[in-house]
Amino acid sequence: MIQRIFLRNAVEQVLHVQGNYRGGILEMAMVFDCNLPLDTVKPLAQETVSALKQQGEIFRNVRLNTIQWKADGVLEKAVTAMPFIQTGSFFSEYEQRMEKKRAELLLEQLKKFYARSKLILILTDGNYRIEDEKLLQESLKPFLGKKIVFLYADTEANTVEISRALKN
Repeated sequence: MIQRIFLRNAVEQVLHVQGNYRGGILEMAMVFDCNLPLDTVKPLAQETVSALKQQGEIFRNVRLNTIQWKADGVLEKAVTAMPFIQTGSFFSEYEQRMEKKRAELLLEQLKKFYARSKLILILTDGNYRIEDEKLLQESLKPFLGKKIVFLYADTEANTVEISRALKN
């Protein structure tokens, strides 16, 4: 489903941004857009975690913040062990919610509460809107925009596009 080489390159670019990751236990965040159906998000997350663990030693011991993006202002946050995602038990209470959400509100929350994360993965279908371009740009600066990797899942084509940029 995911192209591991593109994921690896995007993650390496993020981790090697000047002043970002300097060693030690990696703190990262993974955002799950609840627009994605369970049969898409679960294997995508499992494959992503598997690819990261194969990438190198820094992914052997990670502080993983998980965020389920349910609606504007509705984020379910937790600290989760990577094996819970790999085994699928993390998704036991996952519920798909088809809502058109505002990306800038998510990024504002990530900037406030997950600024310490050195890598932020956002698994989404790209079905969000942007209403406040100024808030979006403020949320991405100074560091957040350099730490994010988007995994855009196309459920119909069964493909994933990996990007460092937000789709408009």
